[in-house]
Amino acid sequence: MNRRAARRGNVRRGGPTDKGELLRALLLGDLRRLFRHRYGFTFPDDDAGLEDLTLLLFVHSLALNWPREKMRLAIRKQAPWLSEAQGDDLIR
Repeated sequence: MNRRAARRGNVRRGGPTDKGELLRALLLGDLRRLFRHRYGFTFPDDDAGLEDLTLLLFVHSLALNWPREKMRLAIRKQAPWLSEAQGDDLIR
């Protein structure tokens, strides 16, 4: 593999190839670190937790592949206190 080609992004190394998807993945990682520091593994059942969950879902909605499934999984993991109907309302 040519190093110069790899630096230019011409060779795929298992990561996102679309620049928008790469930026989304980086933002998602930063948000996850922030929220884990702030709340632990699950968001609290209050207004702040719901606002941060909405922000996380917005970033997941920008995914190129299966955004709804990623949002549903994030709701199940981060906000287990949220009902399925409330989760579907947030996704819509």
